[in-house]
Amino acid sequence: MDTKNVNEILKGYNGQSNIEKPRSIQSVTARYYKELDQYADLMHAKVDLREQRVMLYAEIKVLGWMLGKADNTITQDIDAACKKL
Repeated sequence: MDTKNVNEILKGYNGQSNIEKPRSIQSVTARYYKELDQYADLMHAKVDLREQRVMLYAEIKVLGWMLGKADNTITQDIDAACKKL
């Protein structure tokens, strides 16, 4: 990669354009429980949607970590959501 290409890539970058505003605890919590419900729905679906389940599981884990939850607690939340339906 030459200098011209690097300069073109960096031309529009101002240091702030790629940074999102931090999410509030309320929005993270709401999304966490929404994702739990979606995961439970997928677990009870008649069709095997493995890729979607894996992606939702990973997102639930990350959102749980953002809320300060331990891995065991997140797993218990997932199990409880699946048993609820």
